[in-house]
Amino acid sequence: MANSTFKKTFEPAFLYGGITGGVIVLHSIILYSLDISFSVYAQIMGYVLPVILLFLVLLLYRKEYLGGIMTYSQSLGMGVLIMVVAGIIGGVYTYIFMKYIDPEFIKVIVQMQEEKMIEKGMDEATIEKAMEFTEKMRSVGAITILGFVSSTFMGAVLSAILSIFLKKEPKDPFAAV
Repeated sequence: MANSTFKKTFEPAFLYGGITGGVIVLHSIILYSLDISFSVYAQIMGYVLPVILLFLVLLLYRKEYLGGIMTYSQSLGMGVLIMVVAGIIGGVYTYIFMKYIDPEFIKVIVQMQEEKMIEKGMDEATIEKAMEFTEKMRSVGAITILGFVSSTFMGAVLSAILSIFLKKEPKDPFAAV
């Protein structure tokens, strides 16, 4: 029984979470290499790519592991597990990237935030308060943890929505009992 649970739950979570996290990291590396990490394309794909990937891997999970039938709760649970694994991969990448590859990346982000506030016409005192507040959140560790938590939260929300469309109940409602 435990082997069956592992085979139907954790194996696909690690597999599909690894694929999802790997694709997101690869996409991030490509954006950074092309120096378009802050482009409109990057911002849009930051939301669209996880949705597409989660949709595809949940479809694969339903087909490959569940024989084409998947309840809402199975889809929701697997979607969250997949995004937890992807979030761990993304967190490790973020930590390595910001700690060793480009430690100045955080400063660029902060500078861009400050410029946006100036463009919005915010006064200096408000900008200064906002910068003081974000100072606490600028450490690589804090950014990594926040990234993981937001990935998990986003995974739960996306899974809840996608599961509505991806569930495929058995014809016999008592078949699962």
